[in-house]
Amino acid sequence: MKLMVVGASRGPGRAFVEGLGSTGDTVIGFSHRRPDGLTLPAGVHLAWIEADALRESFREQRLAVTCLQLGYLNTDDGLEVPPEAAARRGEGRQIPLHDVIRIVSALLQLSPASFVRELVLPTIGDERF
Repeated sequence: MKLMVVGASRGPGRAFVEGLGSTGDTVIGFSHRRPDGLTLPAGVHLAWIEADALRESFREQRLAVTCLQLGYLNTDDGLEVPPEAAARRGEGRQIPLHDVIRIVSALLQLSPASFVRELVLPTIGDERF
């Protein structure tokens, strides 16, 4: 599979780059600059595009684009921290990156005929949603 991650240098974008690929996949990171110290699973090829803009003309190319509307993220804990420990940070008011990786992994299992247009993922106690 080929996966392009926009905003891939930090936060959830970086977690997608580091956590979504499987052996034989190509992950294309897209950001203003390529970060140092990326850790990918074995057998995942990484390509990088450094640019300032990306147009949303993907439907004509049959590329699925999902808009993620996320609550407050725990970006202090990386994927190397156990999910249960990451969920405790912020007294349960921050979403562990692990949860975002899991839900996006599920989205990537859809057939080419469909896509999820928008995904809202707050914490249970986030009253803004």
